[in-house]
Amino acid sequence: MLTNRKWCLLHTSVAPSICAGPDLHLLRAKIRFSRTLEKKSCHRSRRNCQAVYCEDIFNEILSNHDWQMKEDPTEEYKRLIKELKSYAESALTTPTRSTDRISTTTKALLENWRKLRHNSNAIHLVRLIIEFGYIKALQKDLKRYRHKKLLEAAQKDLLPVVLLIVE
Repeated sequence: MLTNRKWCLLHTSVAPSICAGPDLHLLRAKIRFSRTLEKKSCHRSRRNCQAVYCEDIFNEILSNHDWQMKEDPTEEYKRLIKELKSYAESALTTPTRSTDRISTTTKALLENWRKLRHNSNAIHLVRLIIEFGYIKALQKDLKRYRHKKLLEAAQKDLLPVVLLIVE
């Protein structure tokens, strides 16, 4: 049964071949469009991060393993799969996220802005001043991050050119 996030497939059946030969069959399906599935597809939650394995740790574990064969191949296969899974779990590392895009002062301003936004007793002018400061600090941080990334990309592209000129 095939479905996607916007269509709901209710029933499928294969019709017998008419004149097309014995290998070709006609596929019939009842499809219903679902508005709720369409809305759910627009508001999906964030996907889980993929697992990242430290290759050095995994290679070290595999090199230290005692690789002796057993007589029964099915038992050996089950043991091998079990051990490889445990080795992979021990070599699993959490993926690093880029946190240098926004500075710690901007994050502190964001927290203050969130607290004041939910505080009904806060003065409107104070909220506006903190919001303005937060927006300016965020723009400055993003501009700095963009500039840094452009410089890194330019240095990667210019490095081979500089080496060719020097040689």
